[in-house]
Amino acid sequence: MIVNAVVEGSSDIGVAHALIVASGHEVGTEYEKGGKTRFDPDIPKYAMAARYGPDRAWLILRDSDGECPVHLRSSLFGSADQEPEPDNFLLRIVHTMSEGWYLGDPEGVAAYFRVPQNKIPHAPEDVSDPKRLLLQLSLKHSPQTLRQRFVRKDVSPGPEFTTMMNDFARHHWDIRRAAGKVPSLRRALDRLNQLH
Repeated sequence: MIVNAVVEGSSDIGVAHALIVASGHEVGTEYEKGGKTRFDPDIPKYAMAARYGPDRAWLILRDSDGECPVHLRSSLFGSADQEPEPDNFLLRIVHTMSEGWYLGDPEGVAAYFRVPQNKIPHAPEDVSDPKRLLLQLSLKHSPQTLRQRFVRKDVSPGPEFTTMMNDFARHHWDIRRAAGKVPSLRRALDRLNQLH
């Protein structure tokens, strides 16, 4: 099945792409919304697109940013008296953010970013700010040429942060290994595998 993807930011495109490919589906159109303030109000529109276009699915990835995923999902999709979500509409809450999903593959993260594997937490969903952790690890341990591209000295994303995150997701991330450590990722992959 063709699966369109909608994500908050450009550095999330790779994770959506990897999820769709890992579940054996074809990647359709990828939409990057430029932040949750532009993303959240459009979620019901994507459910409507799924309802009226059953020939393709919609994968909507939204970071929980530390909020309870159950409450966040309810607030994003409205009241219980509306029509049920169509089967080809997949609103998945990424707990806490896509970088946390990446940390579920410590071998891949260590090899790609050249950081010590033993510094990567065993329970990525317990990390409150996985993006900052990944940036800190890179700043402290990555070779200078990689570090200059990925992270700035103030621990903010470097000039090639987005490019590198998407490259990691598409070509180096072992999504199945990560799904074994990250329950929200496992549920997203399971749900995609249920599509016909």
